[in-house]
Amino acid sequence: MTSDLSAALRAAADGPHPDEAAVQHAGGQATGTSLPVEDAAELADFLRFMGEWAAADHHRLSASLAEFLDGHPYGLEMLCHDLARFRSLLSGADSDIDF
Repeated sequence: MTSDLSAALRAAADGPHPDEAAVQHAGGQATGTSLPVEDAAELADFLRFMGEWAAADHHRLSASLAEFLDGHPYGLEMLCHDLARFRSLLSGADSDIDF
């Protein structure tokens, strides 16, 4: 990966992670961006796939992520948690999803 992407991943890992209460307080949505249901479903399916893959090959991926992040505390468990959280934000929509 490029150094720009690596820096972005590190910055995202350092950034705030809204808890479920904060997301529910905001109605599960932020304003300004809309995502068609079909795209949201495809993205949710991709996030599920990535989470299952990470769980299935935990040992190798954990070591690889740790090496890639050069000792940053963001680990595979947190990545899997974030993937599940993002997927849950996308699931259960009947119409276009606003972010």
